[in-house]
Amino acid sequence: MSDLLAWSIRIGRWRGTQYRIHYVLLIFAGLRCLEALIGEHQSPLEACGWAVVMAAALLIHELAHALTAERLGIPRPTVCIWPLGELNRPGSQATASGPEGLTTILAGPAANLALALVSLVSLRLLNARLQLDPFGGATAGAPLQPDGSPIDAFSLAWWLGCLGHASWVLALANALPALPFDGGLAVRNWQRSALRETDLSPPLARAAAVLLAVAALFRIYFGKPGALMLLALALVIELFVRWESRQLEDSGELGGELFGYDFSQGYTSLEASPPVVRPRRESALSRWHRLRAEAQLRRRQAREAAIEQRLDAILDKIHRQGRAALTRDEERFLLRQSRERKARRHRGDA
Repeated sequence: MSDLLAWSIRIGRWRGTQYRIHYVLLIFAGLRCLEALIGEHQSPLEACGWAVVMAAALLIHELAHALTAERLGIPRPTVCIWPLGELNRPGSQATASGPEGLTTILAGPAANLALALVSLVSLRLLNARLQLDPFGGATAGAPLQPDGSPIDAFSLAWWLGCLGHASWVLALANALPALPFDGGLAVRNWQRSALRETDLSPPLARAAAVLLAVAALFRIYFGKPGALMLLALALVIELFVRWESRQLEDSGELGGELFGYDFSQGYTSLEASPPVVRPRRESALSRWHRLRAEAQLRRRQAREAAIEQRLDAILDKIHRQGRAALTRDEERFLLRQSRERKARRHRGDA
């Protein structure tokens, strides 16, 4: 899968971080405006007000991330924004292990949750109540009067209620333990900090996708809105699981480089292997299978070579500085390789 961040436009740079807007955000805003034009529950002017409120909620979410990361010294070279916050891809810089990384990850949802609570209390004082249905209900997320009727559009209570509802939705979505949400980054931070050898990220993400799909089926059965949104979120999570799995297959670790070694210019000696002799008459399907097998072989050989290089570097570091000088990632890598090699020897003895 290609880099999904390529489907975005650059909007500027702030304090060393490049900010981009994903096309999905623009499409989502356009669909909401189109829905307002042809629907009956919301006027086009109210849809524009909703767009302003959504932008404000996203801005608060990203400001919380950015200011926390800057204060803790965590680099964030590129940030891509989509309708539910930051589009976190596998290998994101925000996955720095330790309390600092977790604080940066949770800062955005925490800010949205705090804003939703402030909105809830403020609406109580204004004799109104927050719309807690994440799908907006009949009022498209606008606050309600005590009798259940909608508040007048563009009043103070309307602005507060819409901002609180948007923040509530962002906080709920980013609690999902799967990429591209902040909850997925939090799971990875916990795994790296705990030096867990078993990667729980894919099964947790797929479990979240299944639960969303089941919830969508229930909403379809009972005639409730939001089923398509839930199915879309489940599909997005599955796409990111496959993207992450492909990165692991290509490099053995997350990120753009292979265990810290850049193989973007080729596989050097691996490319010098003698070419495979093709049959005289080769069908398109056979050629596709052959090229796929060759690519998988090259990726596996490159991964094994990189593992050996990194293992040699870690062992040399232990020889020079001692075991205590290893980082958490190096400890985790060493434990995993030790277990894998023992398993291979056991299978060979059997």
